[in-house]
Amino acid sequence: MGRRGSCRTTSRKEFAMRWAGSVLTCLVAVLVLTMTAFPWRAEAQRREQGNKAKVELPAAVAKAVRDNVPNAEIDTLEAAEEAGVKLYDIEFKAGKGER
Repeated sequence: MGRRGSCRTTSRKEFAMRWAGSVLTCLVAVLVLTMTAFPWRAEAQRREQGNKAKVELPAAVAKAVRDNVPNAEIDTLEAAEEAGVKLYDIEFKAGKGER
């Protein structure tokens, strides 16, 4: 008859080596996917920032900003329209607009 209790076809060392190889392969795959996706995201962010830079404040909005926060320096400016109303999202540089 055959050997009893000996179902194991690979040793623990072989199993550990295979497992480590599989984990390493998965980590490399994740790293490669991350590295290839990053340039596309960076390009999208550059395009998005370029679109934001084209927004100009109307004279009335610029006056309201100057009157309310005279020493403010605008860091980012975004414009949107909701229900036919033009909205401006203005973020000031740190320490240059907070009250």
